[in-house]
Amino acid sequence: MSFEQKIRAVLFYLSVAIFFSGLPYILSFALGYKFDLHALKFTKTGIIALETQPQGANIYINGKLLDEKTPLAIRELLPGSYNISIELPKYYAWQGEIKVDAGKVERLDKVILFPLRP
Repeated sequence: MSFEQKIRAVLFYLSVAIFFSGLPYILSFALGYKFDLHALKFTKTGIIALETQPQGANIYINGKLLDEKTPLAIRELLPGSYNISIELPKYYAWQGEIKVDAGKVERLDKVILFPLRP
């Protein structure tokens, strides 16, 4: 076996090892699981799907401003309650508490923001 063949064999087996070591994480992510560092276990996650009229509103989840604007799907949320605030300049803000269940999508697709002065 030449040196080049040895290198190819090592690279092949290294690639196979990397693939199989990353496979559990990839599959868990694809099935909607996230590793919870506090509980040290995999937990099934949920999604909040938001759509507003007008679009382009700022979204706060538990007081933290998200980078994206509506419409948006917030993924990989651990089960529990979340305080959602949707704000747009010159419009009344919308606020609510949303309960996220594991493996489910909570849809807020009819949020209408009303202008402060028509």
